[in-house]
Amino acid sequence: MPSSIEVNMEHHHVNWKLAYAEAEKQVPLRQNVADIFNCSICLFGLIVVMPWVGRLIIESGILP
Repeated sequence: MPSSIEVNMEHHHVNWKLAYAEAEKQVPLRQNVADIFNCSICLFGLIVVMPWVGRLIIESGILP
């Protein structure tokens, strides 16, 4: 049975995909500048969040 953190991450991922699909429908394709800006925010977020998530997983002992 998956841990609550894994379930939470999966739930968050599904929500993110739904939100992204919804946003993609609303945003015209010609907004390349906004896409690049959003991508940089996304990358920055990943760089900030991933070490924290990794430490959380290691400290919680999910991995063997």
